[in-house]
Amino acid sequence: MQSTTNRLIGNHALLKQLNRSHVLNLLRRQNGLSRKELTRLTQLDGKTITNVTKDLLRLGMIKAIGKLSRGVGRPSEILELNPQYGFAIGVDLGASHIAGIAVDFTGTILSRSQSAIHYGMAPSTVIKRMISIGEMIHKQVKADRRKLLGVGVCVPGAVNREEGIGVWAANLSKWENVPLRYPFEKAFGSPVFFDESTRCAALGEMFARVHDELNDFLLLDLSLGIGAAIVQNGRLYYGHMGIAGEIGHTTVNPGGMVCRCGKQGCLEAEASGFAIAKKYSDLLRKRKISSTTMKKGKQSGAVSARDVLDRIAQGDEDCKTLFSDAARMLGAAAANAVMILNPVSLILMGGLTRAGDLLLRPFRETLRKELRPEILEKLNVEISFLGDDGGPLGAASLVLNQIYEAPGI
Repeated sequence: MQSTTNRLIGNHALLKQLNRSHVLNLLRRQNGLSRKELTRLTQLDGKTITNVTKDLLRLGMIKAIGKLSRGVGRPSEILELNPQYGFAIGVDLGASHIAGIAVDFTGTILSRSQSAIHYGMAPSTVIKRMISIGEMIHKQVKADRRKLLGVGVCVPGAVNREEGIGVWAANLSKWENVPLRYPFEKAFGSPVFFDESTRCAALGEMFARVHDELNDFLLLDLSLGIGAAIVQNGRLYYGHMGIAGEIGHTTVNPGGMVCRCGKQGCLEAEASGFAIAKKYSDLLRKRKISSTTMKKGKQSGAVSARDVLDRIAQGDEDCKTLFSDAARMLGAAAANAVMILNPVSLILMGGLTRAGDLLLRPFRETLRKELRPEILEKLNVEISFLGDDGGPLGAASLVLNQIYEAPGI
């Protein structure tokens, strides 16, 4: 009897949470709805909607903004999400920088900050800088610490999301089994959630485009490294060990350039921003021109993919070929992924996309060459409009999704 009672109580609590989640998500998509409209859209009965909205008003998650007449009948009270309910912080660790943002309860960005890092930094130094970015953002928001709903953290490579451990990342020095949860929880005194950087960017894409019903797509992050995130039926696909999407470490040129992961001929070693910079350095050596000469005033003498683009603008045909070859290799890898996954959309993001047509023209040409016309015709290829905000917004959405999404949805 006791077991049956507990089960009924548990089922009631879950049902209540499901109904609350349903209402919150409707208000995210169509902010400003009456109880009558919520009843129609949820297909729940009026009494249930009254109880759910009463709870959400009491908690401060939603607010009433007055009455409005819509059609016949008396004016109805209109409800919408309450931005001041709380805020979330998202911190995104990349190969060359850390980006962070704070968002309110609706996902509106309140503040942002960035900090550069470089390969060779000790993991402890990187973590301190990540926490510093988060704290700086919190100060910019000027909100009560008690309003902090949580912190989302995304890091490249393999991640143990439950334990909060950075398992490995090819583009971060000595990044193996790095404990992240304790330092973040100690610093912020709030729940902390973790995921991989490109997957977080995909979450950011879905969160920002909640009205678009973006449910089936492949996101390619074309930056210093190369990553991918797979979304099917509105859900991230992780794979058996949680490493689905590591397209940058698939082999495209057996026996080719050595990747930081230790293999040869990885896509990342052949066509990433890091690879383009490396091939440019090799080109300079062949020309017997030092990278320092090419980068006057830069003490390290290191070059980047941006320098290749600068040289292309100056008419350097060798650099144009170098960049075009990388773009075609990325296009071929994308075509392979499209043939395997058959997504509705292919979304490109990352620093290399700032090259515009220099990247997109050879990339699209390769897609046309590798994919059958009927497949390409139904594939939506686009550039993410979020820019550098994608990763940190996705990290922040790790927090908000804990509230918006009931277990099992």
